[in-house]
Amino acid sequence: TMLFCCKYGKVVKSWDILPYLPRSIAKIFILECDRRGRVWIGVDDVGPLIFDPETEQFRFIHLDEEYLDVHCFCELADGTMMIGSEKGLYAYDDSMGDHAKKVSDIDRQLSIPIIFALHQDREGRLWVGTFGSGIYIFDSDNKLLRQLSYQYGFPTNEINQILPDAQGNITWVATREGLVRVSNPLGSLTNDESEQPWQCYYYHRGIPTDNMRA
Repeated sequence: TMLFCCKYGKVVKSWDILPYLPRSIAKIFILECDRRGRVWIGVDDVGPLIFDPETEQFRFIHLDEEYLDVHCFCELADGTMMIGSEKGLYAYDDSMGDHAKKVSDIDRQLSIPIIFALHQDREGRLWVGTFGSGIYIFDSDNKLLRQLSYQYGFPTNEINQILPDAQGNITWVATREGLVRVSNPLGSLTNDESEQPWQCYYYHRGIPTDNMRA
């Protein structure tokens, strides 16, 4: 499995990541850059890997289970990197060496802890998007503030990606049932679709497919 650096559509450098992984079969699922310029690599059925472009060094980060799918990363305001996996949430900072820590007080509040998306909004709330139980929104003390799920009128429980707009006022959610614009995540829930704190964009509104990846 290769990591490529491209410029103007051309490959300028490449690295083989297999020598740095605990197994010889790997597929990169996600790439994320932190504020230090390091590249975080989520590898299916393996775990997370950090690449430092300045030193060109790789470092594998161990989770509490071997060979987990890593689907997403989110760097918090304090520099902690949150890691979303097929079996829950992990947190990492450089003081932890080569091992990330399980965030058990969040995991036990997730009915299905298969995490595909993470986002910290400008109020410091952590959004956890899952495959099967929608979005959970936590405060800085990991207290659950709101669950956005099909049970409460959200269009789907299958979340692919969560991203804010440039101003941080609106959060866009890519789901397997279209694109969702969330303007007020803690707003009152109602049976009136026009007054819901989100708006949905489906195939019949001009989107070419309902399955939005990002």
